Amino acid sequence: MKIIIVLVSTLLLSMPIYSSAEDDICGSLESLAGRIMESRQNDIPMSALVNELTKMEDKKLADLVRQMIIDAYEISSYSSDSYKEKAVLEYRNSIYLECIKARKNSK
Repeated sequence: MKIIIVLVSTLLLSMPIYSSAEDDICGSLESLAGRIMESRQNDIPMSALVNELTKMEDKKLADLVRQMIIDAYEISSYSSDSYKEKAVLEYRNSIYLECIKARKNSK
């Protein structure tokens, strides 16, 4: 998770400092984190997600997403729908929290 903080901080330092920008980037990362964890919980191969990174033009963002994928796949996959939903929610929240912390520290 510490690598994500560094990557988010680097990414956010290049953005203008507006609260709406914070909401946009952190909300986007939260949503992406949810999709990544849903893929994890639905046993989508990690390689399928990593292969999508080649389509990204922004290297810093690709590095951030790669680390998010790695972190998500280090978390267990569950068979119960309620546990899957909880894992997705917890991961989304952790990414959003790290983003707003990094954003606060970059100001």
